[in-house]
Amino acid sequence: SGAASLVVVDPRRTPLAALARVHLAPRPGTNVPLLHSLAAALLDQGLVHGDFVAARTRGFDEYARFVAAFAPEATEAVTGVPAAAVREAAALYGRARSPMQMHGLGVTEHLQGSEAVRLLCNLALLVGGVGREGTGVNPLRGQNNVQGAADMGCQPDFLPGYAPVSDDSARARLAALWGAALPAEPGLALPDMLEAIDHGRIAGLFVMGEDLVQTDPDSNRVRERLARLEFLVVQEIFPSATTELAHVVLPGASAFEKDGTFTNGERRVQRVRRALEPLAGCRTDHAVLLDLMRRSGMAVGSPGPREVFDEICAAWPALAGASWDALEAEGLQWPVRAGLQEAVGEGSTVGTPVLHRESFPLPPDGRAVFACVPFVPSPEAAAGPLVLVTGRVLEHYNSGSMTRRSGLDALAGCDELEIHPLDAAARGIRSGDAVRVRSSWGEADAQARVTEAVRPGDVFLSFHFPGTGTNRVTSPVADRLTGCPEYKVTAVEVEKASPGRR
Repeated sequence: SGAASLVVVDPRRTPLAALARVHLAPRPGTNVPLLHSLAAALLDQGLVHGDFVAARTRGFDEYARFVAAFAPEATEAVTGVPAAAVREAAALYGRARSPMQMHGLGVTEHLQGSEAVRLLCNLALLVGGVGREGTGVNPLRGQNNVQGAADMGCQPDFLPGYAPVSDDSARARLAALWGAALPAEPGLALPDMLEAIDHGRIAGLFVMGEDLVQTDPDSNRVRERLARLEFLVVQEIFPSATTELAHVVLPGASAFEKDGTFTNGERRVQRVRRALEPLAGCRTDHAVLLDLMRRSGMAVGSPGPREVFDEICAAWPALAGASWDALEAEGLQWPVRAGLQEAVGEGSTVGTPVLHRESFPLPPDGRAVFACVPFVPSPEAAAGPLVLVTGRVLEHYNSGSMTRRSGLDALAGCDELEIHPLDAAARGIRSGDAVRVRSSWGEADAQARVTEAVRPGDVFLSFHFPGTGTNRVTSPVADRLTGCPEYKVTAVEVEKASPGRR
């Protein structure tokens, strides 16, 4: 029929999973063995794209030997996913004309989250699903313009354009542009910043558009740390649990009240145009930062969005061929090299729609390397009677600071704890009951929803409503490479609570 075949990997039976040809529901924290088992099934069924592997990769033989130990039948007891379902999913992916992957940020919210992304890349390499239209490993970024923020160097170990801060040539190039020396040592990621407060190495924080208290794990401890700061500045568009602790709150402007650019998940830089004037007393991020720079003694002048974008193009070689005017039609997908683009007409496609057509930007030979990643179980996976997975529901977004104010609470007016009928019956819990979720780090209060969307032993809770306190429960376990919190695996117990305790 030509219709796409959908495979969904999710511990819950979400509305999307209900539409899938195959739904793989692994135990929380077992993504690594599951992805290895899919690779083993591709090998067993002869679905490896041999020409692509030979021409574009290294380390295949070692990898093939490694994943042989993860045959679907061998991993079934660990992941809880039937071997037959793994083999069916592998067959659909391996035989697809255009094998495409999409993954949410929940994949990275594990002890081995970033390593799991490397295993997704392994699968794409095995089937030649990179470097051509309709394929690829596509991360669906967790928030708007996350891609653009990362592109601009909003990570402690990267300069704009993903050059490591230790790259002498990149630092020299930017120092010449900006007329100032750049540090050669990486800064601190957020978990490191919070830990540094404990040791007296950080006395002040500037928090822009982030409700740390509601969205960071082990939030009781986050609140304690922020309360010890000598100076906390929060720039926000709505009051939050974090603004309650701030010494200074800078009222910001929303996306509808400012000009600039956003970059989406396909690397498309797009114009953002002001639709409304900022509310009285509110200022755009651009205006606030420029004023802070001036008051710090920097001679920055008064650049507008066009001038800022010109500087971005000068700072980042991947946008050297771009211009503000060229964004007008459909935007530009980086890289846009100097001399590549002359003019942009209505409906034109410019830039680079597909990456890695001929090679990968990897030394020494442009070939991708298969990753052999041992499975390391989360310490939380078997530490309690139930395993809590946290996440979002369709009706709300992240901390809910915007969606709770837009009428969507009429559709979903509270955070619900999804619990399987067997687990609910064992605890005398019915749908609509007030329940308390306990972990080693804290307690959260929610309303129960008894459902077979979660498997026995698992519970799910969203974090959109501050009163729930979902992240008072989540653990400080983090990705062992990036420090991303493990929101998807926390050992908990659940008990029925009196309505007055919520």
